[in-house]
Amino acid sequence: MFQPVRFWILAIVFGWMSVCVTPAHAEVWQGTGQVVSGPGTGATVSLTVDYDGQKLKTLSGPPLEGSQVRIDQQGDVLELTIFRGNQVVKYRLKRVAPGGETPRGNPQEQSRRPSPAARIVSPNSG
Repeated sequence: MFQPVRFWILAIVFGWMSVCVTPAHAEVWQGTGQVVSGPGTGATVSLTVDYDGQKLKTLSGPPLEGSQVRIDQQGDVLELTIFRGNQVVKYRLKRVAPGGETPRGNPQEQSRRPSPAARIVSPNSG
């Protein structure tokens, strides 16, 4: 008699756990940056990242691990300032696709989000 009750209790618990731990939807951002100080000043660098509003992961371009990153999102534009030692690189990236999808279409046609305040984050390696 207790087996069916135990099964349903476990099913409910695991169902709630899967809802609670579902990751936020990440999006792909792509663009270029310029080294504004330190080694390589004036150089242009391309970067593609996956960003979910909290975690930042490099998909192509220089790795961000070990850097401090200032993020400012303004709708479909993500501005990153990367601080690594005495080098500072400023990027301007555009939203190109939801995470895990191939970039397609015109980024301006995609929905806009309210801009959160700029913040400093430490990138997470995926």
